[in-house]
Amino acid sequence: MSNRSVTEIDSRTAYLGDWRGIDAVVFVHGIGGDFLETWGAFPELLASDPELPELDILLWGYQTGFLRSQKIHGKETLGHHFISELRLRVGADSAAHLVAHSMGGLVVLQGLTEEMKQGRAQEPPTSAIHFISLFAVPTRGISAVNVVAEIVSGFGQIGLRQDTLNDQLRSLKGTACDSLIGEVRERIYEPPTDGPSNRRIPIRMVLASRDGVVAGEDRDMAHAPFQAPPPMEFDYSHRDVKLPTSHGDRRYLALARDVQTMVTERFTEISRRCLDGPEEDRDNAETDLEIRFDGLLRLRFVKAGGQPDDEPELYAGYLRMVMRDCLSRGRPPFDAANRAVMALYRKGFLGRAD
Repeated sequence: MSNRSVTEIDSRTAYLGDWRGIDAVVFVHGIGGDFLETWGAFPELLASDPELPELDILLWGYQTGFLRSQKIHGKETLGHHFISELRLRVGADSAAHLVAHSMGGLVVLQGLTEEMKQGRAQEPPTSAIHFISLFAVPTRGISAVNVVAEIVSGFGQIGLRQDTLNDQLRSLKGTACDSLIGEVRERIYEPPTDGPSNRRIPIRMVLASRDGVVAGEDRDMAHAPFQAPPPMEFDYSHRDVKLPTSHGDRRYLALARDVQTMVTERFTEISRRCLDGPEEDRDNAETDLEIRFDGLLRLRFVKAGGQPDDEPELYAGYLRMVMRDCLSRGRPPFDAANRAVMALYRKGFLGRAD
């Protein structure tokens, strides 16, 4: 299990453990949320998943509130802030999976579409984004009064009116969200081609049937604006839909399976460079493999009774088997490692295949 501690960079940004410049998962909270508290055990579950390699995990946040007296930015400015943070944290040679809850999803989408409108769709950090997961995101906007009632229930804030609410909540009105989702469709979800102003990125929606914040359509798989990959709908509230408790929790699996997709794409690309790439690039590819995946692959080999340092030729052969299987079958690295271990066990090269 992972025992990474949280490293706070400032009052709204933290890493889980150290930042190593490898492939990353970036979490963004919603309105009324907190960059450390919103996601509960989610980051630690990712870090301790035995089927995933080492990943950088970034928790990013922003100032949020409800009243007009609070000078708080709307989603447009927050989108700029988010992209600026990614530009500092995610390198050109890394991949990133963005995970957002509620208004955080609109902030993420706003930032990406603005970058693309500026002709930077194929430049970092936009070019590094491999997948976007949206948990209970109000793609059709929200009633500001309803969201306040849901989020602050139990805190004694009552009697709020539309004319007392700040620009952050006003930026979530339906017309503003309709315009943004139209841009997302054109530039991210289903662009006719990839280019300086467009880049297709998969968007998975995770919906909560008992969500008291979003519109009815945003609680129903059949009406979700992004249908490929298919949305998922679970019987949770707006808050609970992103609070998994274990690796087997459906809320965790809804994200982990898609993170595995990013991981598999990266492993396939590195494997191709290692095995079939130009001679001058193979050393770099082998270094990338070691930095990103050696921990995962080595652990599986050791659990099967192998000794990588004492049996370097056998371990190198095992790595080649894993890479070839991933290239030919598109298997995730953990699954390919299991198959390689079983093959070596049957041939008598390893003592056990547990």
